[in-house]
Amino acid sequence: VPGIIGRKSTGDRITAVVTLPKSISLSDWDPEDTPILSPGNVSAAAHGAFRWVDGSVKVLASFSKTSLLDAIATDGEVEVFLHGILKDGRAYAGSCTVTIQ
Repeated sequence: VPGIIGRKSTGDRITAVVTLPKSISLSDWDPEDTPILSPGNVSAAAHGAFRWVDGSVKVLASFSKTSLLDAIATDGEVEVFLHGILKDGRAYAGSCTVTIQ
């Protein structure tokens, strides 16, 4: 997720990347599960996973900026959360602080 999200900037996509713990393999990831970004419980428009050069698994997801910003009433710092479910039912999640302006 970018560090700054501009309400008036062009484009309506926000891309988020979550690094899964090393104990999770690419075969554990469920491509049928759609990651969710909060606040706003925004479903990913597109998503995928891949193995990075260090062996870790990364989940890459694209979300609607408009949908996210509709859930955030004021500008300033806000924590956003991405979560999803693996094939065996375990959850994965990541969060970061972004500035809305």
